[in-house]
Amino acid sequence: MRKGAAILLFFLFSLSLHAQRTATAGEIVSEACRAAERGNKKVFLVFSASWCGWCRVMKRSLEDESCRVLLENQYVIRYLIVDEAEENKHLETPGAGALRDLYGGKDQGIPFWVVMDAKGNVLADSRMIDKNGARGMNTGCPIEAEELEHFRNVLQTTSRLSREEMETIIKRFALNKN
Repeated sequence: MRKGAAILLFFLFSLSLHAQRTATAGEIVSEACRAAERGNKKVFLVFSASWCGWCRVMKRSLEDESCRVLLENQYVIRYLIVDEAEENKHLETPGAGALRDLYGGKDQGIPFWVVMDAKGNVLADSRMIDKNGARGMNTGCPIEAEELEHFRNVLQTTSRLSREEMETIIKRFALNKN
């Protein structure tokens, strides 16, 4: 009987491991787009890694109580993990690196973020626009004046935030410079 119970426990444990598999980047984006459509929102994807200090600052800023609700009222926010060290490859979101590259984030560093509509069309990303209208340097977690201005422009064009709400968010991100 003990042998049968052990086999049953092993089988159940194996099933739970299989059920806990990491969702792919495509699955996460699809789910986020469905949620955005239901909520009349946009999708805000952040590509990050566990070792990245600026990625942690970005996440803390997005989740700060001063702006979390403001952002969540406008965006479905999801994080995709990329560029982990060999010993942490298991943390990566399958397919996230290729998706980041597809969205123009190859060799841009992290955090790299993208705003999409509910159909998955990219509306903006973390690359600043230069004087000629070309996409330039990744702002990552915006803290410098020109990075914050780019972030403000993205928020303005992709959300229904009021001027006051937008300034609350920008002020919170500006605190990261200290």
